[in-house]
Parts: sequence; C-alpha cells; structure tokens
Amino acid sequence: MKIARVCGIEIIITNSLLALFIISGVLGIIPFAVVVFLIVLLHEAGHVIMACYFHLPVERIELFLFGGVAYIPSYRNSSLFKETLVALAGPFTNLLAAGFIWIVKVKLTVIPPWLEFGGQASMAMAVCNLIPALPLDGGRIVRAFLAKRFGFFPATRLTAGAGQLLACIVFFFGLWRVSFYWVNFWWMLLAGYFFCAARREKRAAFLTLISYLTGKDNEIKRRGILPGRCLVMLSSVQVKQVLETLAPQNYHLIYVIGERGELLGILTERAVISAGLTGDMEKNLGEILGNEGPRSR
Repeated sequence: MKIARVCGIEIIITNSLLALFIISGVLGIIPFAVVVFLIVLLHEAGHVIMACYFHLPVERIELFLFGGVAYIPSYRNSSLFKETLVALAGPFTNLLAAGFIWIVKVKLTVIPPWLEFGGQASMAMAVCNLIPALPLDGGRIVRAFLAKRFGFFPATRLTAGAGQLLACIVFFFGLWRVSFYWVNFWWMLLAGYFFCAARREKRAAFLTLISYLTGKDNEIKRRGILPGRCLVMLSSVQVKQVLETLAPQNYHLIYVIGERGELLGILTERAVISAGLTGDMEKNLGEILGNEGPRSR
C-alpha cells in the first residue's frame, strides 16, 4: 500500500507490516511499533539521501515486516565505491538518531519509555546491519572490499554464504527461544527471509557483475579515465573463468598467451563480456581472438 510520495519517491508498506501494526494495537504497544517503523524509514532515507547525492535515481522505498528496501534501479550501473557509501549511509543515519536520543536523555534525565526504546532499537539496527553478510549493508561493504582483491564472484559467494550461515544461527536461536515463549517464532521467520535473500544475491551474482562492468562505459565517458589492471591468461582459459576474476572498479586488459608463453593477442574486457552475454561461457580466449595472431580487441 502506498502511503506517501516524497520528491517523486513512493513510500510503500506491505501487508505484513500492516498486520504487525494491528497486532501491536491489540497488545497495546502501538507506540513502540510506530517507533520501529520510523527507525526503519530513517534507515532507508539515509540510503536515499546518499543515492541522490550521487545522482542515482530512486524508484521507491518499500517497508515490510523485517525491515525495508530502497529500490535504486541504477545502483549496479554505478561503482562499488558508490555502493559502499550508499550502504554505509543507512547504519550511519541510525547511529546519528541513537546519539541524538542519548543526548536528549542526558539533558532531560527522564524520557518516555518509547523514546528510550527508540534509541536502543536504532543502535541495534545500525550494529546488525553492519554484520558482514549479504543481504545486510555490511555484506555489501565487505563484498566491495573483497572484490578488489579476489574478484566479484568469490566475494559474492563468501558474503552470501555468510548470510546463509547467519540465517541458520538465527533459526536455531529462534528454535531455542520458542521453547520459552511461542511469540519467539518470528526469529525463525527472520531466518527464512535472510536465507532466501542471501540465496538470491548468490544467484544474481552474474547479472550484478555484468551490470557493474557495463556501467564502466558510462564512467569512462564521464571521467575520461579509469584505473586499469592487466591480466595474463592462457588461450585455453574459458570466458566464465575470466569473468570470475574481473573486478568492477578496474578496467581490464587481458594478455592472451600460448602454451609456450608466446603472446597471441590482447583482449579488452568488453570482448570477454560480449562473449558471456551471448551465452558463450564455455568459449576460450583463443577462440575469441580467432587465432589470427597477435592483436588487440
């Protein structure tokens, strides 16, 4: 359900969140539910503000039972550096809110229970979102760091795997807690959400990488320069192996050599990406060169 439209950005709440408000009203804790809603909205607003700073269009903010998502269509056509700053903005905004509430508490000594809860919940949200596991913000930050050294695919597999491990831990914690009070079953629902979201990130890794890599063309046109990286590979190396080593923040030149170490040619990453997009993931670099001798593409 759309509840507002601010600066062209739709704010939507799902049925699951509406159900939470109804249950909170029945239990007489609606002020605390509203505080959680505002904290999540503030977190997503932090992402949106940073995205707007980088001129990344924001489509909508969607709030649901386990948090929220700011939909930024051009997110993956930018750079990992921008993704890192956009990801950091959410937890940073929560830390600012928690700090503000702490200052109010120090000044007034006594504050309403819902406001004190807001400070604690805001701090908890900031800390939890910095856990280095996808789909959390911390996972995106760590993936950007690891991608520089190990490539995007290995970084995504590691952080998404960490997300699935976190989901298993949360599930068994919930299983233990539910034996004390049935309401704690929501921990297991949260675990299910984490696991599925992490699996989606892992499955979408190829498309995400291609989006980042193709977005370099816009970066080169805008800046006129990008940091480069040279790779030396045998002509028998397949396209899918090359793509696993590419890092979104660098432009790659691939020196293709034969079995005896002779230079067969030089490929740009664009040539390899084009082969991947046409479905030729099994094609090797020698076939892309066409065995026509030393040249570049």
